[in-house]
Amino acid sequence: MKKIIEYWPLLTACILYIGFCNLHYYYKVFNLEIFSFVTTADILLSLFPQLVIISTTFYGLILQQLYSEIKKPTENQQTIPEAIIEKKQKRLLWFKKNIEIVVLIYFVVIILIMLLLKNVFHYKSYELTYFNIYTDIIFLFLIYIAVSIADRNKLFFEKPLLIGLFLLIFIGQKIGSYKTNEGLAVKDGITDYKRGHISFDYNGKNITSSDSLLLVGQTASYLFLYDRKDSSTKIFKNEKVENLIIK
Repeated sequence: MKKIIEYWPLLTACILYIGFCNLHYYYKVFNLEIFSFVTTADILLSLFPQLVIISTTFYGLILQQLYSEIKKPTENQQTIPEAIIEKKQKRLLWFKKNIEIVVLIYFVVIILIMLLLKNVFHYKSYELTYFNIYTDIIFLFLIYIAVSIADRNKLFFEKPLLIGLFLLIFIGQKIGSYKTNEGLAVKDGITDYKRGHISFDYNGKNITSSDSLLLVGQTASYLFLYDRKDSSTKIFKNEKVENLIIK
C-alpha cells in the first residue's frame, strides 16, 4: 500500500497520458483539437470501455494459466532427455543473440502482408485493426522471450523505469492507432449510431442524427456530431441541449 501511495502521482500521469492518446487520436480524424473540450475526468473515464475489454482478456489468460498449472505433470512424470533440453537451450540462445534479425524479418513480413491486403485486396486500414493488434502482441511476446532467455528477466527488476517507459509509449501509440482507425470507420459511415439514434433541440432548432449526420462522441460538456456531406464536425454545448432523446 505504501508503494502505491508513493508512486500514485506517476501512475496518475501515465493514466492521463494513455487517456489523452485515447481521445486525441480519435477526434483528430474529425479535425477536432479535443484538448480544448475535455476535463481530467473526461480523460480518465474515456478509458473505462477499454479497461473492461482488457480485464476480460486478462481474466481469460489467468484461467488458462490456472488450467495449465493444474494439468502440469509432476517432476517424476517429466522425463525429457538431456539432449533435447540442450538443443532447446541452443535455439533459445541463438534467438537471443539474433533478436534484431528476427524482429526485422518479422516486420518485413508484416509490412508485405499489409501492402498485399491494402493494394491487392483493397482492405482499408480500419478493417485491419485486429490484425494489427495481434501482430503487436506477437512483437511484445518476441521481445519478452528475448529478454527472459538465460535469466535475463532480471532486466525487468534492474531497470523497471526503462521497461515502464517503453510500455507506456508503446501502449499510447497503439491505442492512438486503434482510435484513429475507429474514427476513419465512423467517417465512412460504419457505426451503430446512425439514423434517429440521438435527437435534441438546440437554440430553437431540432437536431437529429441520420446516415449523414453521425454522433461521434461526447464529453461532460459537449456533444460532437460529424456531417458527412461537408466533412465538418458540429459542436453542441450540453447546457444548451433540450429535449434530448437517445434511442
